[in-house]
Amino acid sequence: MALLWSTGIRQFVAQHGSYKRALQGGVMVLYSGTVPASADLVAGSYTTQLVCISLGSGSYTPETQASASLTLSGSGGSLDALWVGIPGETEVQIMGPVGLAIPYNTDLTTTASDVVAQIQTYLSNPEYEVSSNGAIITVKSLMGSGIAQNGFELDCTSSGGLLENCPQTFAGGVAAVNGLTYLYGIAGVLTKTGTWSGVILNTGTASYWRIYGPTANEWGAPLASTSAIRVQGTCGVGATFDYNMSSTSLTAGQTHQIDNFNLEIPVS
Repeated sequence: MALLWSTGIRQFVAQHGSYKRALQGGVMVLYSGTVPASADLVAGSYTTQLVCISLGSGSYTPETQASASLTLSGSGGSLDALWVGIPGETEVQIMGPVGLAIPYNTDLTTTASDVVAQIQTYLSNPEYEVSSNGAIITVKSLMGSGIAQNGFELDCTSSGGLLENCPQTFAGGVAAVNGLTYLYGIAGVLTKTGTWSGVILNTGTASYWRIYGPTANEWGAPLASTSAIRVQGTCGVGATFDYNMSSTSLTAGQTHQIDNFNLEIPVS
């Protein structure tokens, strides 16, 4: 069977980076019941979730990305530059080349959207995620950064009457705990490393699995989403299944361990 890659993970790889970066530190959930036709669709109900696989059966904490927000004000002028970095040390220009300014456009909401579009076009390395809500522009550290960018500074300059409340400090970053890990990808294949296991919650027959990205906490009832990072595959006995199990029958209270597991990046 072919693996099903969600729209969210394909967008992440297209915009930001690797499949490993997208999945490292996440969890794997085994389900019973009808296999969804797409990884973007709702997974089964709570009773069809058989086991959550973490690192060494440990209690899982998803990652929270560090972030900082600036608020625009005024009715004219431009936002001239936007940097992220360690105060007094290295700062990265994330809005565009020096000298590129984003002019006030119609209103603050539109201007903030223009800034976000420019950052998304330019995005330097290391990359960041950016969004706007009204006049507020929020910059997040890229998934996988964990606590590393807490204390970084978001700084900017403006002119001609457009105002901003910079600098702002990145905060709130939390590293994933007991998330799944992978070896360095070889020949387009990600291979598990470490002990992947979990205590079975519900008795049932495993029919499919999903791996979720590190910022998700979808142990419950994951909703339909085109932004969530997910990979989905089938469970069964035999090499024709994406996860070849010795038995698909799982019993509540027992520990299920995954000894061998690979993710092959699609050839085309």
